[in-house]
Amino acid sequence: MAESGYPVFGGQPGPRLYAFSIDGSEVTTSSSATGLDGRGQAIADIADDGANVQTITWKRAFEEAPYVYIQAKTANGAANISNDGTTLVLTGVERDDNTATLADQDFDVFVYAHDYTQYVL
Repeated sequence: MAESGYPVFGGQPGPRLYAFSIDGSEVTTSSSATGLDGRGQAIADIADDGANVQTITWKRAFEEAPYVYIQAKTANGAANISNDGTTLVLTGVERDDNTATLADQDFDVFVYAHDYTQYVL
């Protein structure tokens, strides 16, 4: 799939907006598109460490870490994230205490980024 640069609502140059879903029970331990919906498969691969950590690797790295919003669809689910522009790591935890692990979670992921590190004032 070729990526297009349709204008979006962003007031800065080169915006990219992605939205996709993860089915945690389908994600495998080897990096692949399995577990991502069609939109997610176009932009990333995902792997699960077999416990509660899902690692998303972007097919096209971002210039800087994108803004990411994660919505857990699993009951009492949440995620601690790390995000460096190349990978997004979701560590599944229970929302009520934010420490007990919770594996195979389903998420909606919203990513907003720019192709340039410069910005307009």
